[in-house]
Amino acid sequence: MERISQAFFSMRMMASAMIVFLVAIAAATLLESQYDIQTAKILVYNAKWFEILLVYLGLNLIANIFRYKMFQREKIAMLSFHLSFIIILIGAGITRYISFEGMMMIREGEQSNVIYLSEPHLWFKVNDGKMQYSYSERMFSIPVEFPGHKYQVEIEYVNFQKKMVDSLVVNDSIRSVALEIVTDGMKSNYINEGGFLMAGEVAISFEKKDAMPGVILYKKG
Repeated sequence: MERISQAFFSMRMMASAMIVFLVAIAAATLLESQYDIQTAKILVYNAKWFEILLVYLGLNLIANIFRYKMFQREKIAMLSFHLSFIIILIGAGITRYISFEGMMMIREGEQSNVIYLSEPHLWFKVNDGKMQYSYSERMFSIPVEFPGHKYQVEIEYVNFQKKMVDSLVVNDSIRSVALEIVTDGMKSNYINEGGFLMAGEVAISFEKKDAMPGVILYKKG
């Protein structure tokens, strides 16, 4: 057991782990420049294997401090290097699991209590006609207990698509016009001729006969 422990926390294993770490960082940098930061986070920075690699490096550094007795005065430079790297890893862990990144948009002279998180979240709403349940979570595969029902709803992450946007598929068999109405600054809604949608408590209709009171849109020319 001691031989396995010595081999696992040896300088050779640590050097190999450092090489993997540097290759992963280089790959993440290329992904970020070629695609976007979200792709680099999902495939590298926030991946479980990358977290395990960092934990292993941290444990190896701690083991080497005691193995090579770096508390001696003549080894103070090596001790400083090891301790600084350990502090960086601890800070990265705090950032990863406790804090969060985001962007708050505040116009001049206005106030805001909304922050847009930089990490991708899974948000959904379950509605059975009687009750509805909203849920938001960072994880991509989670069992969800719908209150009042004995069966669970399970949502599983399939894959990651970058830079996806709302789109309208045009069917040649439908000869009509559609409008895109953006609500909440980020949600696209589409209205066909003769249709309507509810934006909060306001009805918005487009070329609809006997339309509900609200915003009525007409086509001219």
